[in-house]
Amino acid sequence: MTREESYRILKLKPGATEQEIRRQFKRLAMKVHPDINPDPSAHEQFIQLTKAMEVAINPPKVKERIKHTPGDKTTRASRNETEEEIKARMQEAKMRYEQQRKRQEFEDHHYFTQLTSGPKWRVYRAIVAIGIVLSSVLALDGILPSRLEPDKLVAYSLAIHNGILQDKISRIELEERGYFYASTNVSYWISSYPNIGLETSRILHTPISMRLNDDFDHFSSDIDFHVGSVRWLLVLLFLVPLIPYKRQRKNLNFVFLYQFSFWGIGLFELYFLFTDDRLKHLITLGFL
Repeated sequence: MTREESYRILKLKPGATEQEIRRQFKRLAMKVHPDINPDPSAHEQFIQLTKAMEVAINPPKVKERIKHTPGDKTTRASRNETEEEIKARMQEAKMRYEQQRKRQEFEDHHYFTQLTSGPKWRVYRAIVAIGIVLSSVLALDGILPSRLEPDKLVAYSLAIHNGILQDKISRIELEERGYFYASTNVSYWISSYPNIGLETSRILHTPISMRLNDDFDHFSSDIDFHVGSVRWLLVLLFLVPLIPYKRQRKNLNFVFLYQFSFWGIGLFELYFLFTDDRLKHLITLGFL
């Protein structure tokens, strides 16, 4: 086998370094090793792959061609020696592969154990519990009757924007609750100014709409760009940590969902709880 043929078998470009050759050999060996690949030709493919690696790393020296008769003993001895070398290299490659596989299994097991035990796992279980509570509360807030809180409309903007639930929204400022975006009803806001009623959810006091009235009519402007706008999406998001908690698998999907839940959803839960007095509302079940 020439060095060019060895590069072709290894699917490498000429000039690859020894590290690149060994890395590519391990990658291809995982596919054609007889213990993994049930194809009857896998054995021969693995031999060819092993020989290709050896030739690519240690190219054979060019020797003077010597003619031998068909019965020459030197020819047979050289042929036998080559076959023995191939078997030895195959055994060595198989041993290296087994060592690499066991080392990888140990590292995977150690990493998986770190994720699913000890302090980190206790924190993750807390994230799961908080997520279930928040999902349940958000779902209840969408079902339970709302409450009406008195407030005052301090200012509003005439600029119109596109909202999540409403086509046209404008920014408003309330005396007690601060800034929001509501469906644009400037004429009603002027006639009702400044006293308004803010409709909120029962437990978390999430703004739903701004209730206005004058001497003749009652109307409302729906609040947009707020938790209530994406309530059901948040219900699903807070339940995501349950998936890796219930399905502990040593694979990439588990690791991705675990880390996303731990660092992404876990930090978002803290932000969600400690803004807009939600923790206080949650503890008092909405009475404060």
